[in-house]
This record gives sequence, structure tokens and C-alpha cells, in this order.
Amino acid sequence: MIIFDRFSTFNNDASCAGCSLKSNSVLFFFKYLFNLAFDKEISIVVDKNINIPFASPKRRLVVVNSYKPFPLAHEIAHIINNDPGVLYFTCSRSSIEGDANKLAVRLLAEYYFQEIEPEQYDIDRFIECYHIPQYLREYCFKIISY
Repeated sequence: MIIFDRFSTFNNDASCAGCSLKSNSVLFFFKYLFNLAFDKEISIVVDKNINIPFASPKRRLVVVNSYKPFPLAHEIAHIINNDPGVLYFTCSRSSIEGDANKLAVRLLAEYYFQEIEPEQYDIDRFIECYHIPQYLREYCFKIISY
């Protein structure tokens, strides 16, 4: 189990399997997302022994089992959205899960596309690199303007 604070360092576990992003880009991404969480007073625990990532908005705690970007952003989104109860990561499209999915995509897109010229946008690469579920592909195209 790893508990992160603002000054944590990241190791090679923070990779983008199947994606051509350089490892430094992935590391910078994690620093961005972790710092975003800490700015909002959200604690993050990475525990590879748990089966399903979850968020506890009341405790302002996110627990994930990997360095995959989308589940982490999704759980952070539950806390930002002030969702009730303890929420476990699922592919559900319910309103609470759907809202967390949409905010997670926006958080990821904000970072990923900030230094890319619109003519270089590759939304399918974005989806692959950040482990965004395919059913959100249309939403990604909707929010990312060319």
C-alpha cells in the first residue's frame, strides 16, 4: 500500500501500457492529478491488494489499485461532485456514475490537450492512454473541440 502526499515520487509502475506516451509524460500526468486532489484536500491511497477502486467523499479519500488514470480521475470526481456514501468504481451509467465519468474525462482532457495544437488532437490515443472506457468515446468527441 502506498499513501501519497504532495511530495511523493513516482516509480516505473506509473506507465501507460499499450500507449506511446513517454514515461515522463505519464509521470507528469500523475503529479498533475495527485496535486489536483491534494489542492482539494483529497487523500489518495494506492493498494494493489484491493479488487475495486473506491471513493469516500465524507472522508475525502480515494483508494485505487493501479496507476490507471481514468479510475483515479473517476474516484476524485466523486469527491469533487460531493456524491453520497462510499462509491465503488463500476462501468454503470447511472446519474452519479455518469456524472463522475464525465468529470473524470474533463479532468483528463484538461491536462492531456493543454499543450497540443488542435490539428494534432488524437482522441482515440487519449482514450487508450488514459484507460477511458469505450462507451465514453462519443462524450470525448463532444467535449474536445478541434
